[in-house]
Amino acid sequence: MSSLSFAFALAWLALSCGARGVSLGSEEPCVVDAQLLAARDSSPGESLPVCSTIGLNQLVNPGMENPLIGSVSDCPSDFCQVAASRVLGWRTTSEAQVIEVWADGYWGVPAAEGGQFIELDADTPDTLYQDLVLMPGELVYWSIRHRGRLGEESIEVLLGPPESPRLQGALTTSTEQWREYSGLYRVGADESVTRFSLASRSGTSQGNLVDLAVLAPVESGQ
Repeated sequence: MSSLSFAFALAWLALSCGARGVSLGSEEPCVVDAQLLAARDSSPGESLPVCSTIGLNQLVNPGMENPLIGSVSDCPSDFCQVAASRVLGWRTTSEAQVIEVWADGYWGVPAAEGGQFIELDADTPDTLYQDLVLMPGELVYWSIRHRGRLGEESIEVLLGPPESPRLQGALTTSTEQWREYSGLYRVGADESVTRFSLASRSGTSQGNLVDLAVLAPVESGQ
């Protein structure tokens, strides 16, 4: 091989998927996931594997669809403060131990996905969370849809050990529409349990609508 041909080959390999959409070591095209690129841009210091994709969502009941509030006794059909023990997957810091579930269209607000969503501040500024067992050192993708109810409202996304979760995003959203936020998180080397938390930072007895939470491994296409 001539020196010119060798230099060209090295340059081609260096371009990889990120620059030209071609996997290293092959000529099979790969698509750079736009959601992962957006998450990387909001998570300084984290890089993505070549041709990486978002794996399966590890959260239970991510769209807040279970239980269907129409099936809960003594609940109106459009919203309900459901006993936390009945909401699949999610737990709350609410003193009353209730999670307020809204149906699509209640108060003129469409669900971001599916037919239901949650008002984070049922009666007090609350935190919703789930605990998961993930692989130490694993890179994961998170996202959440957020919307204000009474104006601009704020929540924080936290990830990490239950005793010391770390801030991933401080989110402020108006009432105009749902907004999607995302980022990347690296599971700690000694992290046996990872808590995914959505914490109110502006509400009182009302506010902070949330829907469609995702916590998923970042998988390499190689």
